[in-house]
Amino acid sequence: MRLTNDEIKSVFESARAHKSIWSTEFKQDLVKSDFTLNLTSLSPWTNAEGQTLLSAAIIGAPTRKLISRQDGCKHIDELKYVNTSSGLQKYAKGWNPVGVTTITVKDISVTPMMSQELLYPEDLNDYSTQLSLQPGFNTELPFETLYSELKAKYIARDIEFYDWGTQTGSTSGDSWTGLGNLLPASIGTGITATDRVTTTSFSWATFLTGGTYTDLMSIQATMISKLPEAIQGEKLTWFVSPAILRKMLAVLRDGPTGSGNFHIDVNNNDGTTSFAFPAYTNLNVVGTPGLSSENPNAWVATVITPAYNLVGLDDLMGEFEKFSLMWNPYEERGQFSCHFKAGINFYFGSYITYSA
Repeated sequence: MRLTNDEIKSVFESARAHKSIWSTEFKQDLVKSDFTLNLTSLSPWTNAEGQTLLSAAIIGAPTRKLISRQDGCKHIDELKYVNTSSGLQKYAKGWNPVGVTTITVKDISVTPMMSQELLYPEDLNDYSTQLSLQPGFNTELPFETLYSELKAKYIARDIEFYDWGTQTGSTSGDSWTGLGNLLPASIGTGITATDRVTTTSFSWATFLTGGTYTDLMSIQATMISKLPEAIQGEKLTWFVSPAILRKMLAVLRDGPTGSGNFHIDVNNNDGTTSFAFPAYTNLNVVGTPGLSSENPNAWVATVITPAYNLVGLDDLMGEFEKFSLMWNPYEERGQFSCHFKAGINFYFGSYITYSA
């Protein structure tokens, strides 16, 4: 049966209302429509907030909330910083320039990473979660917001692990190179003075089981003394594992015999994540999961540096990045997908000291 003109126009209007790309003009004998998924209409599956969720995952890692950040790293980039002298001198007639400005460029890189998962809402029928499902065949998650937020937090945790890990990475490897590899590689006579990191041998494993107030005050003083005197008065951050942070609080609380207890300023967070070191108020002790034994590439060490001296690298400006949770009607399954690029580095090695 041949369709009437009105019927053809009706089909055409219906197709155009559901199209994502319209590539031909209307003809009575030809209707063309691209049925590519229009993700913005797939509520309540998360897609519109994908960039926000991805940013929260990357920046949400504990260390990356404190350190510097460089966006727009696509593959291999440069970290640029400037150093200068005042050029101050005794007055003399004429032009007598003595000031020196140095521009330093360091190669940096990011590694492309991804996380993917398949989701079948119907599987929830086997659990008590079925009570939150709609009648019939389900194409929606009843907790998609919670799921997305949890995913972002777990991705942030693993970014923290990679940032402090001992793994060697590459732009095409399993991950980026962690600080547990970068910093030990930046000690010794073969490193320029600006990039040279200092270190102090100390058994933190022994400190956890039998460390004392005297041990802590000694290692703190030793580490601080190895930083350039010019920055010792700046705001410094002592990155430690959560277990070491709790042990530090315990030995500071008990103090030396007969001296009484210290009052610990825990910044209104009961000391579980950070505190200002007593009698050294510009030193903030921060507990990071990246240095904990839960990290698959754990580094048993603590690091003191101005937080701004560490640099978290990411892209978040290109088409590669995405964080999406969508229902695929062609395969009748939910799909979670996350892609991003990340890395970590530092400006001045001489501003970093660690004990391991």
